[in-house]
Amino acid sequence: MAGPDLRQIAATVETYVWVQTVTGLMVAAASGVVMLAAGLDNVLFWTVVVFLLCYIPVIGSTAGSILPALFALLQFPTWWQAAVIFGGTQVAATIVGNVIYPRMQAETQNIDPLTTLVALGFWSILWGLAGAFLAVPLTLIGMMVCVRVPGARWVAVLLSNDGNPTFPEGPARGVK
Repeated sequence: MAGPDLRQIAATVETYVWVQTVTGLMVAAASGVVMLAAGLDNVLFWTVVVFLLCYIPVIGSTAGSILPALFALLQFPTWWQAAVIFGGTQVAATIVGNVIYPRMQAETQNIDPLTTLVALGFWSILWGLAGAFLAVPLTLIGMMVCVRVPGARWVAVLLSNDGNPTFPEGPARGVK
């Protein structure tokens, strides 16, 4: 049984980056609106920071809501603006992270959301911040290899969302 070729790996990683980019844009746009409404300085900078942190699964959006809120505590004489910024960003991150992202990830990458959490912990412990950014792509590549190895297919089945780990043969799959 042949292993995954580079086109399959590239298509899978490309799909992961696409899902992270789309959901990151959703969180960043909503966060930008909240920060603008609260009157935070440097909204564009903080929106870009939120977007970039969304590439770290699960914890990135939380960090993206804490940092602008801390800046708001420095900028404003009262704390309510920081609370609005933190709360609004968390609401956006919660809706996208718990409703939209898992559905997109399960449909396009067939990886279980729990697998994402475990992978984040494992790769973060192993490689720190770089591991956090690379956790899902590395796990998807590992799943692709396990699918092709008869004795290890059970690992890919366990990590998949639907128990049937399959990967695109050509260009990345789109969202249904």
